[in-house]
Amino acid sequence: MPWPAGEDFPGDWDELPPLIRLSPSAAPFSAYRTCSVLPSRLLPVEHAVRVVLDQVNVEPRALRQVAERAFGEGLSVPEEIPGRISYVFREGT
Repeated sequence: MPWPAGEDFPGDWDELPPLIRLSPSAAPFSAYRTCSVLPSRLLPVEHAVRVVLDQVNVEPRALRQVAERAFGEGLSVPEEIPGRISYVFREGT
């Protein structure tokens, strides 16, 4: 989602969209990994998400394409999808 130049950021993180495009001229990029900062109460939910993702059968060709693209950018990605996800759990709600 584009963020209008000169517009202040909201005072509450929950009012921000999950993705923000700060510059209209920014080039697209591939995100090979994700890291979420979550309240610790969501640990059981994220564990369930990982269990489900462990059961997903991704086409080998798609996995290979992502691995090759990452390698071309000097990066490596874990073979399994759940290995590409990390978390920081914070205290509180």
